[in-house]
Amino acid sequence: MAANAINRDVASAIEPATDGIDKDIERLPVLDRTVRLSHQIAIAAKPLSTHLDEVVQATDHINGNLASTREHVTTIGTSVDGIKRSTHSIRPAVVVLNRLVDSIHGQVGDIVGDLRTVAGLTSSMGDDLNDTNASLARILAATEPLRQAVRGINGSVERIDGSARRIENSPLLLRSLGPVLGLETLLGDLTGGN
Repeated sequence: MAANAINRDVASAIEPATDGIDKDIERLPVLDRTVRLSHQIAIAAKPLSTHLDEVVQATDHINGNLASTREHVTTIGTSVDGIKRSTHSIRPAVVVLNRLVDSIHGQVGDIVGDLRTVAGLTSSMGDDLNDTNASLARILAATEPLRQAVRGINGSVERIDGSARRIENSPLLLRSLGPVLGLETLLGDLTGGN
């Protein structure tokens, strides 16, 4: 508002009255008024200088921030360029890795197929083993009477062997039965000719 008032005062001071321009004395009040207005303008402008100094300082601070930001942006740009170069160098390795993964995937498929085949064979072998086991059980059941007969024969052989050993150890019994059984020569051999 003060600036508007000053502008009005300046405008009214600048516009000289057209009447009596030729008289120098009549201009003195206008000059006094101009001096007063100039003084008021100087007073009104004095705080502007401080504000302008603050604006200059703020601008310098902004310039410093912009310079720092520019350095950071440049650093980021350099990092992005490095990432781009790394990406270009990694890309062929990724292609090779993808091929390897595809190959492994194919091999896994083959292995799964092989395992299915083995599982089928194992299942068939299990069935065959079950059949064989059942056949063996039938054979064992069929041979059980034969085994019992063999055990009986073995028992009889052991008893006969025991009896023979007892007879062999009893020369008196052999002497009595020797002539009856025709064992004289055998008895002589056993008793040493007595």
